[in-house]
Amino acid sequence: MNRSSDFWEPKFAVLGHCFFVLWVVRDLQFLQWMNLRRGKYPLVLGFVFLALFYVLVNTMLTATKCFDHPDRYAYTSLFVPSPLFLLDGTSWPVNTEVWITGFVLQPMLVLLFLWLQGRELKKLAPGAVQENAAAVTA
Repeated sequence: MNRSSDFWEPKFAVLGHCFFVLWVVRDLQFLQWMNLRRGKYPLVLGFVFLALFYVLVNTMLTATKCFDHPDRYAYTSLFVPSPLFLLDGTSWPVNTEVWITGFVLQPMLVLLFLWLQGRELKKLAPGAVQENAAAVTA
């Protein structure tokens, strides 16, 4: 692995940290949404889904050698945060648009999970329970 001194430039450090924080927030919002769902052990199921997702995606990306070529690092950032640790002055200019797409995609996913949480909370609201009870008795 070629680590250039460009990695420690402030622009890459800030971008990498912001990107990583967005990944963590996205995963936490997913787990929060899973915790709001009905069923047995929804949070445990959320951890299982998250672990399964990362194992399968990393297996696929490793099999296609996406971690071996700097021109493919940006594409891996769409699925997993690990390419952030490979981000440097040589991999950024190769696929700048894809890096930016990966960065913009994360807040969109956070908003999606927030919307899903809102739907689950509306189902749990007392008014929704009364409406459901009235529909069942009718």
